[in-house]
Amino acid sequence: MAHAAVHIPVAFIASIHSFTSFCLTVFVVFAAFEAANTDNAFSARHTATVSVAAARDLRYLLYDVNPPEGFNLRRDVYIRMASLVKTLRKDGDDWVLVLPPWGRLYHWQSPNIHQIRIPWGEFFSLTSLQANVPVIEYEEFIAEWFPTGGEEQQDQNPCVAEHP
Repeated sequence: MAHAAVHIPVAFIASIHSFTSFCLTVFVVFAAFEAANTDNAFSARHTATVSVAAARDLRYLLYDVNPPEGFNLRRDVYIRMASLVKTLRKDGDDWVLVLPPWGRLYHWQSPNIHQIRIPWGEFFSLTSLQANVPVIEYEEFIAEWFPTGGEEQQDQNPCVAEHP
């Protein structure tokens, strides 16, 4: 009698497992069918529009460099990113490169000069940069996408103890 009681829970668990597998299979088949019917699942047109820029199908490429990087490396990264945007625009998509603000550089040792969020226009002619690919300053991007100002948030964590 006790021997028969052991088989009932095992059979019940096996049937639940089979039902779960069946439901998962049906879900995967329908998901694959839906993905096959979608022309481009990763297109910006499938995102929610939140501003006039999004309604124009503009796409923005934001980038940054490591904070201690020097002036020349930052300029070189811009050249690479501009080249990428130029390549992306060849497909007919409307890409705009967002220029990250300049921050404090180690070799700029002048404490009396403002060195936080310096716009690219302080160093380069934006008109000249625009001749190659469309660019905007980071602050312009924020003003366009968050017209009410939004709220900037940063996570600041204490330094980890020194390694042994």
